Amino acid sequence: MAMERGSLAGLAGKEDVRMEGESDGGDDDDEEEFYTEGSEELRQSRRRIAVGDARPLGRALFTPDAKSILTGAWSGSIKLWSVPDFQPQRTFRGHTDRVSGLSFHPQAGSVSVDFASGGADNNIFLWSLENETPVGRLLGHQGRVVHVDHHPSGDYLGSASYDGSWRLWDIAAQKELLLQEGHSREVFALRFQKDGALVATAGLDGIGRVWDLRSGRSIMELTGHAKEIFGLD
Repeated sequence: MAMERGSLAGLAGKEDVRMEGESDGGDDDDEEEFYTEGSEELRQSRRRIAVGDARPLGRALFTPDAKSILTGAWSGSIKLWSVPDFQPQRTFRGHTDRVSGLSFHPQAGSVSVDFASGGADNNIFLWSLENETPVGRLLGHQGRVVHVDHHPSGDYLGSASYDGSWRLWDIAAQKELLLQEGHSREVFALRFQKDGALVATAGLDGIGRVWDLRSGRSIMELTGHAKEIFGLD
């Protein structure tokens, strides 16, 4: 995930800031540090793979048929790009803040709700690939929705949030089935097991947990990380 603070791009235009011992003139002043111009072939390749947004991307994933890429950006926009030529196909509008959660339905392309998204506006939206506006909305989280994941059955959606909870949703009914706490800080990641019986969550408390969806109990605590956990697979 791209970061705004401390990025080289954030230094652009600050010509008055100079490092100690740096000269006030010369050609070296016009060169960027850590930049490789490269060959013409490299420059052409950079243009061809320039998939993105005006702000950093929070998430990117292939469609199930691998013919397109879906991206979510900090601007709140979600875009669909063709593969391999990376041309924009559609922009989905609904979120008003950073999008970092995206998940495709297992049968995307043959169902009415193809994918779900979560954003820093606390919203979860449900989408069809044929519509630029949401076809559904899941309300309940009181903090940024960082991650969403479809249950293997396609009937349910899991979500991880900065409100310290993860939740289970009925997609067809657009209804919350479970609000589960258990992390002492923000929950950042969530993934279902392939057979759908278990779900794993992890958060900024540095703890991972495995939950049995059949009983609702936490059956395993994953310790060992010294700092925050940002991913599960």
